[in-house]
Amino acid sequence: MTGFVAKKLVLSLLSVLGGVTLVFLLIHLIPGDPVENILGEQALLADKERLRHALRLDQPLHVQYGRFLGDIAGGTLGFSFVRRDSSVASLVAARFPRTLELATLAMLVAVALAVPLGVAAARRKGTAVDAGTMAFAMAGISLPSFVLGPLLLLFFCRVLAWFPPPAADAGFRSAVLPAVTLGVSMAALLSRMTRAAMVEALSEDYVTTARAKGVPERLVVWRHAWRNALIPVVTIVGLQFGALLSGAIITERVFAWPGIGTLLIESIEKRDFPVVQGCMLVIAASYVAVNLATDVIYAVIDPRVRRRDEG
Repeated sequence: MTGFVAKKLVLSLLSVLGGVTLVFLLIHLIPGDPVENILGEQALLADKERLRHALRLDQPLHVQYGRFLGDIAGGTLGFSFVRRDSSVASLVAARFPRTLELATLAMLVAVALAVPLGVAAARRKGTAVDAGTMAFAMAGISLPSFVLGPLLLLFFCRVLAWFPPPAADAGFRSAVLPAVTLGVSMAALLSRMTRAAMVEALSEDYVTTARAKGVPERLVVWRHAWRNALIPVVTIVGLQFGALLSGAIITERVFAWPGIGTLLIESIEKRDFPVVQGCMLVIAASYVAVNLATDVIYAVIDPRVRRRDEG
């Protein structure tokens, strides 16, 4: 098990390094000058050069990249161009818990919807329940968050006034609509995977044997079939949770949620390179960490996976 985890950890670190290196190169190559964004296009050339030197943007790209890696090793992740006295690590640390909170609530919504629907559809394969569940899944997958979010805002905030408007600090009530927006699309995919896994599990011989012995149907479904269908479901849950951490940017923007996605968009608009790099580093590391944890859980549930990778 130690060798399996070590191998996955090395691959994860290489993935994070590759991702942040690509981001570093892209943000330095795309159009947009942070100096002009701070001082304005009409600023004197001497002032621009002075600020460019102060921000060390006049150094060669490989020197800036080396400094970026040094900032990662030092734990500060550098300092913001716009808020010069604030380290990137402190800015990200203030926002990341809100993104984690939103992703966790969204995943709870997804699991609460998807597991019962997927199991019910598998038990009643070919019936109206099955068709209705798959229709929900198709609708959820087809409806993007930037469409569903405003619709929920319009109906529940404007028409019914059940929830506070975006940017209002109303505690848990402020998180309900963005969590549902993210959770519905995740539930759509997860319910399809749950159904597929349960259909396969319910067709196995051990299920037939359990039914022949008179085991109650509830125990057949949840004790026998569900335990064996759990492996692919756990995998999808892990992958989707990582996707929630990295893909909540649009939803955070729609609902003015003060998470790392909103910070990333604001920093891109201001050409605040260190903050963009820091946000992408944390997002990439979070996604890879969740996938690593998923692989480990998968290996614990099914030792054959661990032996195959170690072999």
